[in-house]
Amino acid sequence: MIQRSLHLFTGLCLVLAACSDSDSSTGTGGTAGAGGTGGTGAAGGGGGSQYAALYDCEETAFAEAKPLSGPNFDLSMGGFLTEPATDTFVVHATQIYFTEEQYDPFYAMAGKVIGELASTEGLIAWTVGGDDACGVARTMGLWESEEALYKFIATGAHAEAMAKTTELSLTGRTTHFTVSKEEAEALSWDVARQKLEAIEPSAVYE
Repeated sequence: MIQRSLHLFTGLCLVLAACSDSDSSTGTGGTAGAGGTGGTGAAGGGGGSQYAALYDCEETAFAEAKPLSGPNFDLSMGGFLTEPATDTFVVHATQIYFTEEQYDPFYAMAGKVIGELASTEGLIAWTVGGDDACGVARTMGLWESEEALYKFIATGAHAEAMAKTTELSLTGRTTHFTVSKEEAEALSWDVARQKLEAIEPSAVYE
């Protein structure tokens, strides 16, 4: 149902995420690409009690399109393929819900973002997954710095899509946090879920 083309989620969920919620603590490692259960019950602004059932849905069918990977990073091969220049990195995580009526505009905007991803400076690696039964799409990305992440947010297709968030999706949440090299090489969906569970759902993810 939701998984028409999972690779499109990579771009679009980055696009829709304002990434204004941050966690300065580092992540904890886990098995790369681990599934786990779905989100917790939601209450409050923009995505709150009226969407609680969405966030309570257990993602038993959660699927990952590929491991967290990029030109110089591949979790299936242990992580960084060459020694990175810095000791710390920034991870973004998103959780997005959208309706059948929003499919077409959702994917139209995704195409614009996908066209920009390959040339996005500072994006080290990314991955994406979803659960048809729960109607959820998730992304996780590894960045060189918070500056690189925010530069992407404020320009191009991302800036265009942020102005259309309520048109393109129903509810969601997003966060970003700092990790060490070792933690980057142990990232998992469970780590991303734990970080997102502390974020209040919102129609604009702020």
